[in-house]
Amino acid sequence: MLYLVRKKMIKKKKLILLPGDITSSFFLNELSYLNNCFDEIVILAFGKKTNETQKIVEQYNLNCHFISIRKLRLKTILNFFKWFRCPYVKEELSRCFKGRKTILKIIYLCYYGLYYVLTEPFLIREVKNSESDIYVYSFWLSRSAFCVANIKEHYKGKILYTCSRAHRYDLYHECNKAGYLPFRLYIASNLDAIYFISEDGMKYFARDVKKFANIKNECALKISYLGTKNQFNIKKTIQSKKNIMIASCSNIINVKRLDLIVDVICFLQEKGLNIRWIHIGDGSLFKEVRVRAQNNLKQNSFLFLGKKDNSQILQIYEKFDVDYFINLSDSEGIPVSIMEAMSAGIPVIARGVGGNNEIVDCNCGCLISESLSSYDMFKEIYQFVLLRIVSIEQYVQLSHNAKMKWENRYSADNNYSQFCLKLLSCDARPDDGRSEYDER
Repeated sequence: MLYLVRKKMIKKKKLILLPGDITSSFFLNELSYLNNCFDEIVILAFGKKTNETQKIVEQYNLNCHFISIRKLRLKTILNFFKWFRCPYVKEELSRCFKGRKTILKIIYLCYYGLYYVLTEPFLIREVKNSESDIYVYSFWLSRSAFCVANIKEHYKGKILYTCSRAHRYDLYHECNKAGYLPFRLYIASNLDAIYFISEDGMKYFARDVKKFANIKNECALKISYLGTKNQFNIKKTIQSKKNIMIASCSNIINVKRLDLIVDVICFLQEKGLNIRWIHIGDGSLFKEVRVRAQNNLKQNSFLFLGKKDNSQILQIYEKFDVDYFINLSDSEGIPVSIMEAMSAGIPVIARGVGGNNEIVDCNCGCLISESLSSYDMFKEIYQFVLLRIVSIEQYVQLSHNAKMKWENRYSADNNYSQFCLKLLSCDARPDDGRSEYDER
């Protein structure tokens, strides 16, 4: 009888989750682990309902609300102007007038505000009408994190824990066209914790918010790496060969610098190496990059495979017998694409930007200083790629080390399971109130 009474007293655990785009592969990699840990998951997704999103909702049995800026009503617009008069909004607005690109900054601030007033009714409804222990989690440190910070400020008694992840574009100011991300101080002061996907990102944010003299320092800063699966246990088979296959995987946009990859392949081919290159992904610069490849690379030595489902990527690497993965981006968090390649034992070539130096080192790949000139970069890559031909023993060791590093640090089973435990244990901050960054 006592057991039954205690059982009734145990509250259910409800997660209100703001993922941005529900179809994001980053988010979907984590969703199944969250689904196993919470009794109920409510999704507040930005965008419109599609056949693809409906499949995800049904697969994970989610309660999902779709929030779009197109759904503006008179009441929403009135609430937006009411929000614009809030003291913290006025304070943030004053920062928009410092430096350049004032108009862009104000537009971006308004963008946050509009999404907040659209999201607020759903958040309030899910919080007020629930008797469960409520956890509110934003997958990105952007407009969704701002919404979470607001609901925490107004419903502290009803919400057990609030947090956000932080990746790249939602963290580094220079990745934004305006060079500005709104409400950093407000978010840092009102969330329980922020989980960064790289140590570099955590240090960057800590420096950023410490610029503000009046920060409450209520938010714990923590590292929680993303992870990938190798569900078919694909492992590179290594034998002597004279041709080399290099792969890349990313959106084809400016920051990913596929133009540099084309130039590297061209340099290696001119040095007499039999190099082929495949790229997985699509984007706005596809035609431009393809023309560059056609004009500079040997015929039939490259292939653009387009966007592929994550479950297909490792099988593609196996099919094409990929020897190296390459990432020459101008900015990164810690790329999931690098984790995927390393899970199959593929050594990685990467520029030392963002969190790349936390995953790539001389034991499992070639980390290139971002200060090198293009020519010096090409020469360093040439010497590294040559190992596949002249020293198969060294290459075997690189492959083994890549696989082991992934298993130890970037396995989805390990990382997402640990992250879920952190959420459930609500270890928002050390007892003395300092962030993990402060203690390092």
